[in-house]
Amino acid sequence: MIQIVNPLALVNGYILNNVAHFTQATNPTVRIDSSPLVVGDKLYRTDLSVDAFWNGTFWLSTDIHKITLFNTHAAINFGALAGGWDMPSTDTIFIVNMANSFVSTLTTGNIITDVISLVGDTLNVIFTRTLTHTGVAANSGYSQALPVNASVNTSGVRASTHTISQSGASGAFWHSAYLTYRLVMP
Repeated sequence: MIQIVNPLALVNGYILNNVAHFTQATNPTVRIDSSPLVVGDKLYRTDLSVDAFWNGTFWLSTDIHKITLFNTHAAINFGALAGGWDMPSTDTIFIVNMANSFVSTLTTGNIITDVISLVGDTLNVIFTRTLTHTGVAANSGYSQALPVNASVNTSGVRASTHTISQSGASGAFWHSAYLTYRLVMP
């Protein structure tokens, strides 16, 4: 019996429709024709079993992961909050978005501001994003994401901090904040 094997799987790299495709255990630095890599080129890292793409600077995993920075299932007080999370076991991640979501019983017309920061080992602020929800209605849920598009060395990240403020009448507030990220291929 003859077993049919995908001939493309036997090739270390090929270009199809101007996209280079690689299957190897290391990150390519040029295409198989020695031309520069192009945004969107694809790689399957055989040693990690990970699909990746070239974003112009890094080989990034195609899968998007999520880290919860802060999550509460009870009403919270407004003000400063501290969060923590399990960092991925890699040296560098590429943060795609920083986001929050909440459900509120605040009266209509409230403005909610959520300032989320990542703090490094020396208490330096690595980056901060401010998410603002205006015209918050009573008994409503909201979600917002802001692009970060930055690489962060996870060994230098210590914690996340949040400062949540509101204007208008008080009420209950359930909140979560999270990052979405891709792995940077080592």
